Amino acid sequence: QRDKESSNKSFFKLPFKISTACLILKGNLKNDLLELSLSLCSLMIYGANKADTLEQAKDIAQKQIGNGKALEKFRQMIKMQGGNPKVIDDPDDVLPKAKNSIKIRASKEGYIASMDTRSIGIAEMLIGARREKKGDTVDYSAGVLFYKKTNDYVEKGEIIAELLYNSSKHIDEANSVMCVAYIISENKNGNIKLIKDIHYERRGQRMENS
Repeated sequence: QRDKESSNKSFFKLPFKISTACLILKGNLKNDLLELSLSLCSLMIYGANKADTLEQAKDIAQKQIGNGKALEKFRQMIKMQGGNPKVIDDPDDVLPKAKNSIKIRASKEGYIASMDTRSIGIAEMLIGARREKKGDTVDYSAGVLFYKKTNDYVEKGEIIAELLYNSSKHIDEANSVMCVAYIISENKNGNIKLIKDIHYERRGQRMENS
C-alpha cells in the first residue's frame, strides 16, 4: 500500500509522467519515485522466482537500469503499442504541451500536513485531464504539477503547484478546488512513510512485510 501523501515532486500530467519515467530509466533521477519503482519491481521479480530474496530482486532491478536494458525494454514497449519511441530521446519534442498555466500558492506559512487527492482529482477533471463520465475526451497535455509534497515547509505565497490547461471554461473553479486541497500546519508530521506496508504472494504463500 502506497502512502499517497509522501511522494516527491509529482506530475499528474501524462507527458511529465512519461518524461519522468525516462529520467528514472536513464538513471538521471534519484528520488522516492525511484525507490517506489524499485520496490514494486523487486516484488515482481521475487514473486516470479527470479531471485531468492527481495534484496537480490532489488539489486537485479537496479542493474537493469544501470546497464540500460530497462530503458531499451521501455522503448520496445512503446514501439509495439504504436507509440513514437523518439519520446525517450527527446520527450519535449514529441509530447503535447498545454497553452496556459496558473500557479497555486500557499495560503500561509508552515508545513503541508495533507493533500486532499479527491479535490485534486476534481481539479484535474475541470481542466480536462480526467473524464467526468464515460465517453468524455481527455486533454493529454493538461494536468497538475506539484512542487511541494506532504511535510515540506512552505512560505506564505510560495508556489506549491501549477495547473496546466488549454480550455479556460472551468479554470476558476479548478483553481479554487486546488487551493482548498492543501492543509498547512505549524508542525511537521514525523510519521509519514513512502510505503506503509507490503502484501505479496510467492509459491502459493501469502506474506506480509510491514
